[in-house]
Amino acid sequence: ANQFTDTLDSLIQQLSTTIHALRTSDAASEADLRTFIRQMKDLNDYEYFALTDERGVVYTEKATLSEGGLPAILEGTFTEPVISFDQNLGGRDLVLVSMPVEDKSLEGSRLIAAAVGISADTVAARLSLSDEEGRSFNNIVMFDGSYVVRTRHTHIGPGDNLFSVLSQDASFQEEGALDRWREDLEAGRSGMVSYSLENILHYTYYMPIADTGSFVMTTIHYDFISDYVDTIRTTLTRNAMVQLALVLAVLLLLSAVYLFMRRRNDGLWYEKLQAEESSKAKSRFLS
Repeated sequence: ANQFTDTLDSLIQQLSTTIHALRTSDAASEADLRTFIRQMKDLNDYEYFALTDERGVVYTEKATLSEGGLPAILEGTFTEPVISFDQNLGGRDLVLVSMPVEDKSLEGSRLIAAAVGISADTVAARLSLSDEEGRSFNNIVMFDGSYVVRTRHTHIGPGDNLFSVLSQDASFQEEGALDRWREDLEAGRSGMVSYSLENILHYTYYMPIADTGSFVMTTIHYDFISDYVDTIRTTLTRNAMVQLALVLAVLLLLSAVYLFMRRRNDGLWYEKLQAEESSKAKSRFLS
């Protein structure tokens, strides 16, 4: 969740710097604006960058879209950065960050917004866990179960809704777990749930991503966890045996020292007793 939030914060900061550069630029024509967009895209390594004016015209580095190209998030007025998901632009699913533009006009039309996008595949690659066998999955999901960013899941198809699949095919270990899961998402709470899907036990931990209305979910197969549990159990058992051996060795050493000291003390006591008896005998003889 922190990684995704940091990515969005970085985009917002970059976009803010880009907008400042736009206000101070001398771009006065559509060709100039395209050149500016291309330069900013290359400079900041944007996957998608566009500007829109008050008429709803969208400007990119290669095209000017007057109809059907305006992302819904850019419609109307807004004063703060806005994050939108599942934006299909240029044939790619994007996570879009939009910010207002002030004090900049182009050929008599006022520019009102700038937007940068990062592809869902890029976000998925950053969130993916290092399990090449397909036993762990990181996804970003809306509270209704629709995917924003998804990594490959062995048991859920690309176009499926998470809750639709689980309500039909999953067997939850606790009664009412699915309903509580949905309630947690609607209330913005984190939690964990376990269920069987295609005879494989899954554990899913979900956590809200601040100010986005979405959740990051990590799903792990039980056997992926059990591998580590078995390793930990083996390590703990080995360590326990080593510790037990050390404790026994220390106890044996202490016992040996105790026996040695006791025998020594017994010998000294016997010698003392002999000396006392000898002294008494001499005293009696002299008497």
